[in-house]
Amino acid sequence: MKKLIGLIVSTVFLIGLLAGCAKAPEETNNIPAPESAAQETETNAEDTNTGHAEETEWPRTYVDALGREVVIEQKPEKPVMIFFRNLEHLFVLEEPPVAGTEVVDVYNGWDVFKPYAETHEVIDLGSMSAVNIEKLLEVNPDLIIVYSGTFEKIGDQLEKIASTIAVDNYGDDWQTPLIEYGKIFGKEDKAQAEIDKLKKQIQEGIEELADYNDKTFAFLRFDGSKGFIVYVLDFVYSKEAGLGLSAPEGYIDQGRTTITLEGVTELNPDYLFIYNDALNDIDESYIEELKNNSVWNSLEAVKNNNVHLIDRSTYSGGPLSISYGVDAILDALK
Repeated sequence: MKKLIGLIVSTVFLIGLLAGCAKAPEETNNIPAPESAAQETETNAEDTNTGHAEETEWPRTYVDALGREVVIEQKPEKPVMIFFRNLEHLFVLEEPPVAGTEVVDVYNGWDVFKPYAETHEVIDLGSMSAVNIEKLLEVNPDLIIVYSGTFEKIGDQLEKIASTIAVDNYGDDWQTPLIEYGKIFGKEDKAQAEIDKLKKQIQEGIEELADYNDKTFAFLRFDGSKGFIVYVLDFVYSKEAGLGLSAPEGYIDQGRTTITLEGVTELNPDYLFIYNDALNDIDESYIEELKNNSVWNSLEAVKNNNVHLIDRSTYSGGPLSISYGVDAILDALK
């Protein structure tokens, strides 16, 4: 009998032990440790991938406008812009320069830069034709971007200070320089996103201006001697890349030429936008003077109160300026 009882006890114990072992994996899965281990493995994988990306991203070689291969050892942190026309491209990419040329006139004078000027100082290096090399040395930049025409004069000096990239004057093409600066700063995706964003804004502007398809628009600037400089702004008139607004007959052929007041009456636009320089009152003063001029008052735009001062930013042709210009035109027409 004792043997039988002992056998039963041993059997029960063995069954319990086996059952406990069978349940062990289920209980273990409820313990946080393996999840943490998995997260750690995933994190390590991310770290490895990030490290690999950084290793392949920098240094990078950029072929500039003069065909020179410029090696950029690491992501620029203190860039300098010696070409005011492309100043805004760096702000669009959130890579503001520490110094640049024409700062007083452009950076501190254009409406489009006001929000940036309030929080970010750009040291003035003088003009493109007379760069202050001593002050540039004090800035101690890690990258210098310069217009190719200027490089030919002072390129040797600049290269002794930091890696120097020569860029083209891209004219009305605002997309190409944005793409190129994206390559320089390792922000190709950001550059494309900003291009897409501005294209969308222009398209929305086209839709809002649909009721003005039968109207003509002129963008002029006083030349300081009672004359008017004609501006053919690509983002305003281009059917492919702009708002597609109509210009007066003969207007496009007179781009960048100076015409008289009588010449303006020959164009006789429905809407007239006048270049306004925030750093002086000349434009406002001349318009006040013209109010008593019978020739001026014969213009359709004047008779219908469709003359608008518009900040000089609009005339630049860069991405920030185009965005500003589209909004300014729409606001003026409301």
